[in-house]
Amino acid sequence: MTSAWVSVVLDGLVAVLLAAVIYYAVRLNRGLEGLRQGKAELGSLIARFDAAAAHAEQSVARLGEAGAESGRALRAAIAEAQSLRDELAFMLERGGKIAENISVLPLPKASKTTDPSAARAPRRRPRPVEEPLAADVPGASAMERDLLRALKTARLEG
Repeated sequence: MTSAWVSVVLDGLVAVLLAAVIYYAVRLNRGLEGLRQGKAELGSLIARFDAAAAHAEQSVARLGEAGAESGRALRAAIAEAQSLRDELAFMLERGGKIAENISVLPLPKASKTTDPSAARAPRRRPRPVEEPLAADVPGASAMERDLLRALKTARLEG
């Protein structure tokens, strides 16, 4: 009988171990099933991440193009501003010289008589300044030519 008892105990032990193996196999199967679902979700996330990365690359490329275009426009505006600055500096220099030449011209003397006929007497014309016209100056702008013509006309009339 002892061998029968040993056989029953061993069969019971094997049955308990088999039950434990079945329990862990079911748990493992559920875990693997969760991993499979997670793998599908991970694939979906990776696909969305890839699409977002491609969109970001396109956006960065467009931003670079826009920056380059803005840079070109800014450089052109700076070049134009520098050109205008140089022209204004030249005009100021010429205007200063013209103002100096005008300041040395003699002013007409006012008559101290109260005779109305003496007040109508023609004024003396100032002597012309030996300043070349802006048309004779290489690189003179239209504005400078107009200014010099107006000054010359004012001198001749005045």
